Amino acid sequence: MLDHRAPVTQTRPEGPTRKGPCPCGSGKKYKRCCEEKEAEVEVETEAEAE
Repeated sequence: MLDHRAPVTQTRPEGPTRKGPCPCGSGKKYKRCCEEKEAEVEVETEAEAE
């Protein structure tokens, strides 16, 4: 039996991944380094927008 569905392609998210190395160059994983800092900045900018 043939399957005529189109193949599923996965795309990678833009930017750093949680388990990948941090782009700041610290040598730490992104989730242990700059992810928390960026989350704080996003919360602050959302609060300012209101």
